[in-house]
Amino acid sequence: MDKTNRGFQYKDFKDCYGLKCSLQQSSSAVEDRIWFGVDESRMHLNQDQVKKLLPYLNTFVETGFLERK
Repeated sequence: MDKTNRGFQYKDFKDCYGLKCSLQQSSSAVEDRIWFGVDESRMHLNQDQVKKLLPYLNTFVETGFLERK
């Protein structure tokens, strides 16, 4: 992990098309959030939204599918 000049953690990576992407801690004062995706069009997700996505992402890592068959 790296840090922005304001101290927020982030990780840069490239997708399968070679596009620059990132996962970054948000500076939102309302609630804990992250920025995630292609840098030109990142999603702004809160903890509950990420929590709801995790089972699908974990299943994909394990099986290559979003849901278990």
